[in-house]
Amino acid sequence: IQISPALDYLLEHYAEQIKIQTLADVCRMSETHFRRQFEDAVNMTPVEYINLVRIQKACELISNTNDNMDSIALKSGFLSQSSFNRTFLKLVGIQPLKWKQQIKNNNVNSVNYKISAHEGWR
Repeated sequence: IQISPALDYLLEHYAEQIKIQTLADVCRMSETHFRRQFEDAVNMTPVEYINLVRIQKACELISNTNDNMDSIALKSGFLSQSSFNRTFLKLVGIQPLKWKQQIKNNNVNSVNYKISAHEGWR
């Protein structure tokens, strides 16, 4: 898959501010071509995918640490608590603090969390 280098890069650098041009560069494509190839392969935009990866990492941190939500937001690559909360709600369907309480109260295995993307992988 032509975008594999970008996917690998994202998994390693999700906590950093990532420019789409950087992802295109690691795939040796123009940004426009990269965006087309990425959406064809993943069925979501690069930004949507970056947010998905970041929220997955946040869920891991919420489940496995006692860090506060501000710290989790920053460690997951979000610049603000509000953007973290908004993105988490959009993808998981519940606010992060409420999700943490559900995990804790229900003793739910962290692998059971469901994160939905618009379309996901084809």
